[in-house]
Amino acid sequence: MRTQTIVAVGIVLAGLGVSRLAQAIPGALPAPEAAPEPAPAPAADPAPPGDPVLVGDPAPDASASGSASASASADVNMSVSADSDGAPAAGKKLAAITVALKFGGLFPQPFAELGTSYLVTLEGGYWFAMKRRLGVTLELGYTAPTASGSESDARVPGGSYDWDLQQRELILGASVLYRLPMGKLTVYGGIGPRLFMLDSHVDGSAGGQAIKESTEQSTKFGFGVPIGAGFRLGPGDLVGELLMAFSSLDHKVTGDANTGALSFSLGYRLGF
Repeated sequence: MRTQTIVAVGIVLAGLGVSRLAQAIPGALPAPEAAPEPAPAPAADPAPPGDPVLVGDPAPDASASGSASASASADVNMSVSADSDGAPAAGKKLAAITVALKFGGLFPQPFAELGTSYLVTLEGGYWFAMKRRLGVTLELGYTAPTASGSESDARVPGGSYDWDLQQRELILGASVLYRLPMGKLTVYGGIGPRLFMLDSHVDGSAGGQAIKESTEQSTKFGFGVPIGAGFRLGPGDLVGELLMAFSSLDHKVTGDANTGALSFSLGYRLGF
């Protein structure tokens, strides 16, 4: 019995010694189980295709974007300016065919002894493909300046007579013109031949008696120099034109004279 008691005490003491030894030596006993890790969050949808953005790259510079936009705008403006200087910009295209009707006044005084009159002109033109700046026009105009005076002549009753002249002129002309567009304004100038179909009518009186009317017709060659400007208004141009035209006039009833005159006309030129 005593022997069994001693053996039991020895076993207890051995157990206590092993327990203290396990506490003194780390890792001698198994570590407690760790708590389970949480499940990973679902991955975000991939970014749409495009330029890759690397982590740490600086954000796009707003000033650089503005500069690029301003540069693009400047390029566009330069392109539009170049088109205006070379070929007309959209909405300002010069027409290939034009028709114009002009009304104005005829002033022969710088060249001839005829009075001021009206001038009506119908014009048609064709402009060549070289930016539509060089063209040819055909004009048909009509005017009828007058003149009057007194002359001494011993052959008529009273020794003098009064006379009145109406010089009717149908003018067919052609001009080579060059026009230069400047925004809504277009200036032009040219030169060309003129064919004057002249019809002179003279009547008068002497000593209170009427003198029978005299008429004479002829055709004379001359020239014309038109200079003008057109302002864009609606589908065409409002036109103002100064024209210098000249031909000889040597009828018996007029003597050695000419049809030289300056005219100023306003009208409208429609393009097609």
